[in-house]
Amino acid sequence: MNDKKLRNYWDKHSIADLWDKLPDANLEFKRPQKVIFTMRIDKDVLEKIKEKAQIKGLGYSAYIRSILTEMVNKETLP
Repeated sequence: MNDKKLRNYWDKHSIADLWDKLPDANLEFKRPQKVIFTMRIDKDVLEKIKEKAQIKGLGYSAYIRSILTEMVNKETLP
């Protein structure tokens, strides 16, 4: 089925129509273990972080975590 036909099909159908025909998935999600650490940061920087986090609909600690994760994942190791 080409992309156009596939898009047209899903425009008119819902996955809910197929629930009973789908096989059970054998998946297990393990939440990554988190550790607590303390860090000093300038007050004005934290205020800017809180503003940006609010715009994205996140708590500021979740926003900081996402920034750190993204930066570490982009970094190439020697």
